[in-house]
Amino acid sequence: MELGIIMAIFVMCRVADFQMLPNQTDYIVKILNEERKVLYNYAVPYLHDNPYPGVEKYTHYEMARLGILPLVNVKPLIPKLGPVINDVTSFKYPITVSSCRGNPTSRSVFIAVISATENVLNREKIRKTWKNHVPVVVGKGLLSVARFVFVLGRSSDSLLQSKIQGESTLHRDILQLDILDFYRNLPFKMAGLLNWMNINCPKISFLLKVDDDVYVNVHNVAKVVESYHQTGKFSMFGRSQNYGFPPDRLNNFGPARDPNRYQITLEAWPWHTYPDYIIGPVYMIHGSSILPLLAAMQTTPVNPFEDVYVTGICSEKAGIKVLFSSGTTR
Repeated sequence: MELGIIMAIFVMCRVADFQMLPNQTDYIVKILNEERKVLYNYAVPYLHDNPYPGVEKYTHYEMARLGILPLVNVKPLIPKLGPVINDVTSFKYPITVSSCRGNPTSRSVFIAVISATENVLNREKIRKTWKNHVPVVVGKGLLSVARFVFVLGRSSDSLLQSKIQGESTLHRDILQLDILDFYRNLPFKMAGLLNWMNINCPKISFLLKVDDDVYVNVHNVAKVVESYHQTGKFSMFGRSQNYGFPPDRLNNFGPARDPNRYQITLEAWPWHTYPDYIIGPVYMIHGSSILPLLAAMQTTPVNPFEDVYVTGICSEKAGIKVLFSSGTTR
């Protein structure tokens, strides 16, 4: 029997059991864990010689491997995408900015810089450099800016958290999620950002996602907005990481790469390629894609690499078209 079918049957049977026996969750989880070991031992040797098989089989595999059960008390954003397995609608925001009011223009951009809590100097550099170019482009009528925010997680250092609060009071450009801030939590930071936008800025034209070590040419941003603000619905834009890019098993991309960030085990990703995806430092998402993308993240097991997960796996699940640039996006 084809592996994807085996996994689908397995997951559906476990979900059915859970729904039939709501008071026996511990028992079901125990059975689930035993059965997934059998399936998992069969699956990995079969899969490691194959390329990424698509989001449906990825979901079946991860739900079986990790023993994931649906969250029965969380409302699905788009029911047809499947059962809810990640709660992406209950984030808390210790520090926030005001919501977008009124009807934005057809060229409105929400600029979100993904920043680590400790990267205070990076944020200051951005405020003193390319952020200052934004009003120039806006003044020329090439785009409008709905918001400019730095997206942070929470720090366990009370002194640093106090400094971030002061930074927010001074600049009013911090959006903080109540999740710990570390590299492999980036998919959740993106989910928290999209959830906030879906609630507070649902009508913007584009989201520009940027890392805090990137210098942005805002005139290039304006060109993308000009080209796609009318025709780019349900799309995202950025530089391609070509299909067939291999996972990093042995830190084979050089000593400068942190193995704790980039390596992934054979068990966690048994295939020898990733899906085609956008390189993570900067990409743009059409506003119409925000809700479908968030719904895909709600129903798709999390991969630790934000760019692979958001622009590769979840974009496929949401039916979002990925448009790749052959030139620079910075």
